[in-house]
Amino acid sequence: MVGTGSSITVSPSTNTTYYARYSNVCNTTTCASVNITILSSNAKLSGLTISSGVLSPVFNADSLNYSTSVSSSTSTITITPTSAESNASIKVNGTTVSSGASSSGISLSLGLNTITTAVTAEDGTTVLTYTLRITRIAPVISTSGTLTSLSTTYGAASSSISFNVSGAGMFSGILVNPPSGFEVSLDNSSFTNSLILGASGTIPSTPIYIRLNSTNSGGNYSGNIILSSLSADTVYIATVLSAVNTKTITVTAQVKTKVYGDVDPALTYTFAPTLIGTDAFTGSLSRIVGENIGKYSINQGTLALNSNYTIA
Repeated sequence: MVGTGSSITVSPSTNTTYYARYSNVCNTTTCASVNITILSSNAKLSGLTISSGVLSPVFNADSLNYSTSVSSSTSTITITPTSAESNASIKVNGTTVSSGASSSGISLSLGLNTITTAVTAEDGTTVLTYTLRITRIAPVISTSGTLTSLSTTYGAASSSISFNVSGAGMFSGILVNPPSGFEVSLDNSSFTNSLILGASGTIPSTPIYIRLNSTNSGGNYSGNIILSSLSADTVYIATVLSAVNTKTITVTAQVKTKVYGDVDPALTYTFAPTLIGTDAFTGSLSRIVGENIGKYSINQGTLALNSNYTIA
């Protein structure tokens, strides 16, 4: 008995039975029992685990904020909370989860994701919310190496230079697109206008060979090599200004003779090296004007090639 009188104040800490009576004798007709049930206010967790990653800091019931990171290949995660008091209720991102049981899979976007675990004590009013911030790391393209200037002569591919490319947590291979006038290769033998390096997962550091292609017109070439892959930040690598120089063609006029008063013979020539593809001369040679007996120089006249050549 805590006290007597028409009213008393009690502060029970456990489930307790109290008796009330209206006479000095307490029996089944003069006394009534009152059972007071104490509802727990404990809204703490005793454990919190995740299916991927490592909690930071290590779980402590009094710490409400945690973080972790997972690779790009981890697209879902489950949370397993355990309540410190068996009658507490738990919701993970608003969905009820039994103490000690795993939540359903929670989808993770690339970048920062926030997951809350709200614990409501048995008293229905005391609530603690544990917050987990998960960073799903996006695929990363990395490069190394230094590019230098390239040069060649019209009609020939240049020698090659190389740089290295790697990928972490990739969803797909890395597309390598060189700027116009360049071509790339994985083996420094078979060159193409673009290529795909590797596939999903980890792509080890791999040399990419680049050169000026053989079909370029004479002139300067530059631009960015573009490296791209699904969900990864695009990487741009600037090439160094490179040049395709004109091809020198040596033209040799053939010696011609005529008899005084005759019509000039056709002026012919040989040349070296050979021209590229369907390229051809236009125009013709000419000679110094004169009809008297003597020697006359044969000149280039209107003989010409396109701007990719120099006539010597």
